[in-house]
Parts: sequence; C-alpha cells; structure tokens
Amino acid sequence: MPPEALEAVRQMQDEYYRRWLDMALPALGGLTPRAAAKRKGAPRKALELLLAEFEHAEARQPPGQRVDVAALRRELGVE
Repeated sequence: MPPEALEAVRQMQDEYYRRWLDMALPALGGLTPRAAAKRKGAPRKALELLLAEFEHAEARQPPGQRVDVAALRRELGVE
C-alpha cells in the first residue's frame, strides 16, 4: 500500500478510536469505554477483555499499521 494510503488509514483509525472511547457498546452492557473504566467488577473486566482482544488482533498487523492500544489504555486509565 502506498505510504499516503497507509497514513490516511492510520488517521481514520485514530479518529475512530477517539470516538470509540465515548460510544455506548453492547459488549460493555451499553456503557461507554470511559464509563466502564470508572466502574468496578463486571463492566471493568469486560473492558479489559475487550482491550486484550484488540491487542491480540493488532499484534497480527504489520507494525506500521497497528492501532496503539496502549494509548487507549492510558486514556482510560486501564494499564
């Protein structure tokens, strides 16, 4: 893929995941990732599992095309 296309994809991914932080997700019982991060118990565990799944999927991508899941974790305070 040309470098310009890779950069465009990276920007779209970054934009999506910035919005994702505030999306109500069925996987989190309708909570946003930010709200789930502030909870204890099942919501927080579900968020941690979701982030672990992201990390696993991203590890299979070429290094220049990976989403920075660590940045999502830092933003959520789930490190």
